[in-house]
Amino acid sequence: MDIKKLRTLVLVSQLGSISAAARAAKLAQPAVSQHLKALESHFGTRLFDRQRQGVSPTEAGKLVLEHSLHILSHYDRARSGVQELQGQAVGPVTLGLPTTVAATVAAQLVRRMAMIYPEVQLRIVEAMSGHLREWVDTGRVDLAVLFESTDAQRSDGEVLLHESLCLVSSGKDTRFAEQPSITATALGSVPLILPGRPHALRVLIDRFAAQLGIDLDIRFELDATSATRQLVAEDQIYTILSLPSIQKDVASGLLRSTPIVSPSLDRRLVFCRSPVHPFSTAFQAVRRELTFALIELREKNDWKSWVVNVG
Repeated sequence: MDIKKLRTLVLVSQLGSISAAARAAKLAQPAVSQHLKALESHFGTRLFDRQRQGVSPTEAGKLVLEHSLHILSHYDRARSGVQELQGQAVGPVTLGLPTTVAATVAAQLVRRMAMIYPEVQLRIVEAMSGHLREWVDTGRVDLAVLFESTDAQRSDGEVLLHESLCLVSSGKDTRFAEQPSITATALGSVPLILPGRPHALRVLIDRFAAQLGIDLDIRFELDATSATRQLVAEDQIYTILSLPSIQKDVASGLLRSTPIVSPSLDRRLVFCRSPVHPFSTAFQAVRRELTFALIELREKNDWKSWVVNVG
């Protein structure tokens, strides 16, 4: 069995076209066809249905594809492991990030990894912290960054940074234009739009309000950050977010951020690794460069609400 032929099968299945697979693999189209014919000969059955609009795997083809993906994954990890024995950071790494974190730090991290560790194939996926927790526990992602309350009883991750949240209002709103901050108890006097449970931000805010006896005026629940920012910018309502996640809108005057004080509303960002996969040299490289990316962003933008853990 040839690894190259299995990669060809996966490409053809994903793209649904022999010609597209040939371009992606940088092979001549007849070579791709020969790979498929060799695999069909090996398994003694047809693996693809050929049609005018493309190709699709047969039931046998789907079964071979499923196993091929596992074989290639194990092969790539074995190859990376051998290279790591020689002290190289190489191979695939899948990192899960919350949506607001991805929007803030992903580009900076990708630039650093491409420059310093070009042999690491970094894939970044974004989702809510609750989903990322499940994915990292089951090995669907190798590494993940999650939000946690600063008073969480336990953490399975390594703290990357602490950040303070702020009240977000429209740039046209005059209520807080002259106020350097808002006290936590005053949050009960503003109409809010917040994500619904079990969103980590909502859980954090609800717990914070309950501890202080604050009765929040939550008018709407919306899990889409971009739509929430739009409604706030239209001077309809308020929300609670981190400054880095709205930095561009604040700089343009579209939104205004007001720090929450007495006490501050804080959360921490933690780095978790999957128990399913060993903490390889490539994983360590991503962890290290993630910290450097956070530090660079904090210094560049003067985000005093971020306290990065460099330990």
